[in-house]
Amino acid sequence: MVLESILDPKAAEDKPIILSVVGFLYTSIAFLIGSFIFTGETSIICVFLIVFAAVPLFYKTMLYEENKDEKHLPEIKLLKEHFKAFKFFIAFFIGVALSYAFFYIALPQQYLIQLFTSQMDTIQSINGNLVAINIAMQHFNSILFNNIKVLALCILFAFIYGSGAIFILTWNASVVGVAIGAMMREILVKIGGPFGYFQAISLGLLRYLIHGIPEILAYFVAGLAGSLISYASVRYNFKTKKYHFVLYDASILILISIALLFLAAFLEVFVTGNLFY
Repeated sequence: MVLESILDPKAAEDKPIILSVVGFLYTSIAFLIGSFIFTGETSIICVFLIVFAAVPLFYKTMLYEENKDEKHLPEIKLLKEHFKAFKFFIAFFIGVALSYAFFYIALPQQYLIQLFTSQMDTIQSINGNLVAINIAMQHFNSILFNNIKVLALCILFAFIYGSGAIFILTWNASVVGVAIGAMMREILVKIGGPFGYFQAISLGLLRYLIHGIPEILAYFVAGLAGSLISYASVRYNFKTKKYHFVLYDASILILISIALLFLAAFLEVFVTGNLFY
């Protein structure tokens, strides 16, 4: 991609807002190609097209982060350096999610099934589970267990494929974007007008971002940890101090991601759940 030749990892981390534009652009191109060429499984194909476009830049960014471990910085300072990559991931995620929400609202009804079938099925499945669970603690355990499974997939994909976690992150961005878009569309149908747009945007974002921010951040942190281990396994011998340092750094990141998932599950059950369900 041309953008990868323009955006280097340092520039992307210093100005993460650019990645939101890139994410929106990649998603728009994926919709255009997918809807005209891959009419059968467009909803899944679009996710893969976004991933294919994003992998080169994410691969270079992971190498850039792994090189930071070679400096043997104190863990606190190293985490601050890694936080730049988290902003990079979050910005791209927001761009993809906003693009999905925008197209879900803007496109005519007949295109929604073609472009968003898989995401809509996932949302219905999640909502069905929420209705079936009446006890708050069971709800909390169910959400936490499901999120930990996704977290494990992020680590596994990142470890095996290097930048493989980008698929999990992009898929989650597509689901969140469709969920926000569906809620906004529903509110606009009922209310309409300027106030309807304001309420749709406010409630749509609030419903999913309260618990969504720590949850998605947890996946980013886990994906970075898996990628660091993957690249270190290729570059270093398992017995070297450099490999052990990367492994220690990745372990800290995984613990942080698990703590973030506990926070996200708590917010979803006891805050978002009380406000919207």
